[in-house]
Amino acid sequence: MEIWLRLLAFSSFLLLAGRAVDPSCECLVFSSTFGKDQGKFSSPDFPKPYPNDINCILYTFIAGSHEIIELTFTDFSVGTAGKE
Repeated sequence: MEIWLRLLAFSSFLLLAGRAVDPSCECLVFSSTFGKDQGKFSSPDFPKPYPNDINCILYTFIAGSHEIIELTFTDFSVGTAGKE
């Protein structure tokens, strides 16, 4: 099977799986670094904060079966909405 077809099928599965976790989740799939040794990603519109109406974002990273995805966070912040 062609690699692009496998990626499409896998991405579709992950999108459906993300909706099963929480139907309100927005699913973001990162495949731009597939086949490369390294790459960078950031939240949509970073460094701007997420809009107030976002409940859930599911990040999906695609790699080959022999690859390991390592994430290093250089900036990480959890919102304080609803905290007193």
